[in-house]
Amino acid sequence: MLKLLYTIMVIAAHIFSSILLYKIISNFLVIRKHLFFKLINLIILSLIFSVPILPSDFTNNLYTLVIWIIITIVSYHGSIFKKLSTLMIFYPMVISINLMGFLYFYNNAALRLLIFILLWLAMLKLLGNKLESAFIYITTKELAIIDCICVAPFISIIVITYVTSYKEIQLITISACACLITNIGILLLLSFLSQNAKTVLMAQNNEMLQDYYESLESQQIQIRKLRHDINNYLDSLLTFINSEGKGNAMPYYEKLKEMASFTSVKKFCNNSLLNAVINNKYQLFQTYNIDSSINIDIAENTFINDMDLCALFANSIDNAIEAVQKIEDESQRIIILKARVINNYFSYQIENTKQNRIIAKNNLLKSSKNNSFLHGFGLENIKDIVRTYHGTLDIQYSDNRFTLTIIIDCIQNREISK
Repeated sequence: MLKLLYTIMVIAAHIFSSILLYKIISNFLVIRKHLFFKLINLIILSLIFSVPILPSDFTNNLYTLVIWIIITIVSYHGSIFKKLSTLMIFYPMVISINLMGFLYFYNNAALRLLIFILLWLAMLKLLGNKLESAFIYITTKELAIIDCICVAPFISIIVITYVTSYKEIQLITISACACLITNIGILLLLSFLSQNAKTVLMAQNNEMLQDYYESLESQQIQIRKLRHDINNYLDSLLTFINSEGKGNAMPYYEKLKEMASFTSVKKFCNNSLLNAVINNKYQLFQTYNIDSSINIDIAENTFINDMDLCALFANSIDNAIEAVQKIEDESQRIIILKARVINNYFSYQIENTKQNRIIAKNNLLKSSKNNSFLHGFGLENIKDIVRTYHGTLDIQYSDNRFTLTIIIDCIQNREISK
């Protein structure tokens, strides 16, 4: 009976340890909706914790790595790059903990698993909130740098289990602890980068909203001035009508019509916040004499966060405006914007004329204009938003045209959000 209880306790400890690790990994990757993927992940993680990792035991180490790679690629959404990056971070940690656990407490599974649980609980407590949506806000370049740092502990823990023996227990312990501490430091670095990028993005969104509100305030001031002018024009118009000077009244009528057109707000879409942003940009089109075509057919509430949607439109339109402003011939200043949801896909395309040369270097695009850094930063924001919603981004350009196209799967994102 005691043996049965002990076995149940050990199995429960394995499951609990796997749940803790699963919760930490969930900050990096989004698991597929079906319950099967969640269960198979918990089972595999439980087995990983139960596999003895010992000195000179390369076989178990290799099997663990291969199985974990396969189950991660199959079970989670996102790019292979992000999935492998997650393994690069957590694999050395798990193997280091297992190696020390089986090295010191091989015959005491309960104590070994208790230590496992306490360690993962401590890491969840230390990193849990800080790592929320860790991969959403950092760029691919930053993640690649993190991977380069992860290579050392990743290779080290594999080599340790391959070349060492029980006689080198101190070396094994020091090396395993070094791998564990290094990767905890990497997680803290990821947290810092993610929070910093999130702060920058929020600042940009707040700046965008501030510009919008300032624009509204400016419009209100102009409207108050126009009311005063309109009253004067109406008084003059009434005088001409009463004096039968109808011909003289026509210029005042045209002026009033122009004022009414100036104070109107266009409706480009049903999303009020996005509509306000586009109206703000549309005024810039008129200011810079840009011939524009805007066709938007999307629902008021979409699976894309309003701030992300506005940031996507605002950044891409700003880039287009900056490009066409450089064209001296105003008749060639053209921006065409299309957005719609059809067949469960959100599609967005913006096309603009240009005359600046585009420099392609290391898969990055830079304009030849003076503020190319800001242009590139806006494009990086767009890429990050597209990555967040697992979409695709395509950029095409010629000597005088630039086209940006985005496609996002609505169904996949609705499953992720559930």
